[in-house]
Amino acid sequence: MEWSPDGSTLATSSDIMDNSVKLWNTETGALRQSLKGHSEMVSAAAWSPDGTMLATASHDGTTRLWSNRTGAIIHVLEGHTHHVVSVAWTPRGDEVLTASEDGTVRIYRVAKRNRSTALSIR
Repeated sequence: MEWSPDGSTLATSSDIMDNSVKLWNTETGALRQSLKGHSEMVSAAAWSPDGTMLATASHDGTTRLWSNRTGAIIHVLEGHTHHVVSVAWTPRGDEVLTASEDGTVRIYRVAKRNRSTALSIR
């Protein structure tokens, strides 16, 4: 689960059969959106510092960037060869870091989309 920076939205991952992320209005408790795109379980989520994007990490080996406003996939970050288990934004919101069971951490520059730097954590 992840609260949006302004506290208005809660992101939760669904069960293993659904592979989606649900966005909930925290004032009303109503489901705002269901984000579907991953082919396997979502293992982690992180909001951008300004709350405009949600990054989701999945066992499908990808991280997806979603628009908080529309729910659309902005970009799919690839490069890991195994489950992505953690995701975080830098404080400025210009980079996304992911960690995978493949033993690497990847740093993606959001403006450059899929260009990444890999760091071995073995």
